[in-house]
Parts: sequence; C-alpha cells; structure tokens
Amino acid sequence: MRIASTLSSLVNHAYTTLRNPYQRALHILELHGRPIDEHSGEQVTDPELLMEIMEIRESLEECQSLTQLKEFAHANNEQLQKLYGEIREAEKRQDIEGMRDIVIKLSYYKNIEEEIHKLMPVS
Repeated sequence: MRIASTLSSLVNHAYTTLRNPYQRALHILELHGRPIDEHSGEQVTDPELLMEIMEIRESLEECQSLTQLKEFAHANNEQLQKLYGEIREAEKRQDIEGMRDIVIKLSYYKNIEEEIHKLMPVS
C-alpha cells in the first residue's frame, strides 16, 4: 500500500508539473542541464525589460483604487499569456537557450502577479 501511495504521489506531481507551462519549462531546462534556480536571483540583462518591470512596480505602489489594480492584473495576465505562448514555441523548436531567456522574463511577471494578489482586498 505504501508503494502505491508513493507512486500515486509521484504521478500527481508529474501531472501538475507538466500541466503548468512555467513548471514544465523549468523541468525541461533542468533535464537539458540548464536549470534556473528560482531563488538565485538570475536576472535579465535587457534594459528595456528591466525598466518596464521597475515602472510597473512603481505604478503598483502608487495604485489608488481596485479598478486600477484590476487593470494591472489584466495587463500582467496578458503578458503572462504571451510569454507562455513563447515558451510553447521555443519548446516546439527545441530552443533551450531561448526557452531559458523567456522563463527568466516570465519569473519577473509572475512576481508582479504575486504582488498584485497581495494588494487585492480579500472578499
């Protein structure tokens, strides 16, 4: 019974990983020897992206209404969906380095998503 429980847990973890595009990409990168440590602070060197992220964070700090916060959430979700699509395309091309760059960018927008959720009032 213990073996069945362990195997079931592994299958559930694999399913969850493969279903989530971000987690799947992290796993693929790890399999190809190009892992990204989510906590190591690997950074993008693209100055335009860094400026955009900085501006979004500043605007979030100045956010005054739930309507504005929802607008930020919507815009950020659109960016996340765009990046998920880019990951799928890189995966199809087997472009591991391209996928790695996209995942690092994606991590910035996922952090913004977390910040937005923290600012949302609890209903």
